[in-house]
Amino acid sequence: MTVSRKTVILILFAAAVGARLLFHFFTGFTADDSLITFRYAENLISGDGFVYNYGEKVLGTTTPLFTFLLSIFLTFKMSPFKAALLISLICSGLTAIIIYRLAQQLRLAALSFVPALVFILWPRSIVADTSGLETSFFTLLIISSWYCQRRRLWFYSVGLATLAGVTRPEGFFLLAIVLIYNCIQDRQNLWAYFVGPAIIVIPWLVFSYFYFGTIVPSTITGKLALYANLETDSPLEKLIYLLGLHHPLGWIMLAAAGIGGWWLYQKQNFGKLEASWLAAMTVFYTFSRTELFFWYFVPIYPIYIIFTSAALASVWDKLTGWVENTFGTESSVSRPMQLALALAISVSLIYMCFSQAVYYKNYARYLNDVHRAIGLYLRDQAKPGDTVSAKYIGYTGYYSKLKVQDRDGMINPQATRYNRRGDYLGLVLDYQPEWVVAAPYRETETFANNPYFLSQYEAVKSFGWEESVRHNLYKRKS
Repeated sequence: MTVSRKTVILILFAAAVGARLLFHFFTGFTADDSLITFRYAENLISGDGFVYNYGEKVLGTTTPLFTFLLSIFLTFKMSPFKAALLISLICSGLTAIIIYRLAQQLRLAALSFVPALVFILWPRSIVADTSGLETSFFTLLIISSWYCQRRRLWFYSVGLATLAGVTRPEGFFLLAIVLIYNCIQDRQNLWAYFVGPAIIVIPWLVFSYFYFGTIVPSTITGKLALYANLETDSPLEKLIYLLGLHHPLGWIMLAAAGIGGWWLYQKQNFGKLEASWLAAMTVFYTFSRTELFFWYFVPIYPIYIIFTSAALASVWDKLTGWVENTFGTESSVSRPMQLALALAISVSLIYMCFSQAVYYKNYARYLNDVHRAIGLYLRDQAKPGDTVSAKYIGYTGYYSKLKVQDRDGMINPQATRYNRRGDYLGLVLDYQPEWVVAAPYRETETFANNPYFLSQYEAVKSFGWEESVRHNLYKRKS
């Protein structure tokens, strides 16, 4: 029995949504960083402006387009948690469809479903897509741009890459690649390719400059200053983490990506631009000075998965031909082999997802029992107008509703100069916040053991979960 393309598309969409709903309801995980965006969106629709702290115009988010999109949903009285999840579910389902359609365009034939299936159950994608972040939306824009590029819908490709750029700065890597390539290939419409990016990017840059006083998010400058004095993973360690080379599957996929990429280039004239983009992103993340979080690089996986799936497709025809000649006709052999392959992929990835689900279920409990609890405590105990100094400001800032001094410098540019010289205590003492959250055993928070700090602040409560590092809440003495 032949399954129609429409049926396959509906199944893939439903599977992507269903897998993420199951993961989300089991874990309850929402990343700390996502609540920073939630607060920006809530302040935007409440009339307080595009700000995190009331009255402080700081570009402390690197995802302005997603913030605006989220605020639209909030106007319909949705909570930001539900709005972010809804956006992510829709985007994940559409991404699975686009991957499938791109695989068909690349003539993966009987295996066109494979890259979509891998994406649907890919552990890091599932976590990132349900964490409240912009990752799912950004991933959809990236893969849609590549799909349009393949179909020679070059203006659409440039437009989607532009939207990706104002969703996350890394999107400008993609925009640069497709813009340069399309201008070279279609010189008659050279200037027309710049119209879309100009219409989208220039107004945002002008707004940023006059509203925030800068076009560079303080998130970027803050993290660069913070990690300048901290020991981070080496480039080799980052590369291993990025490609999953700590697991045998990572090595298998890396080898398969090389084989599949070459096969696609030879058979479909596909992969030069995409491989360039993958290489650029990999180099960027590998040598970046900031800490590498998995949701940064999740958007590269759909293309990477297509490359690895192409390696499987390159041997599929020979394998099915041998099996058909040995055991039966094409109709009686190909379908069972597809089902067996789908089952093997599903079982393997579901097993990997289970360990991830257990980890993030515990991590969600930690975030709720520590950082959310700190925020709720401050909401009840602090006075209106108080300031709380913290390193992890997502849960704490969102639930406390207080003015926040972000010691990482993402929403407080003044922290940058202190972090650059490693003066973590000076930031607190110079600005005298009423409350300070610190884990005294962490490198950037050992100032909480300093006698002079303790002469100014007293510990009022400690928060922890099982064996996690305890966070102390300090209050400024009268």
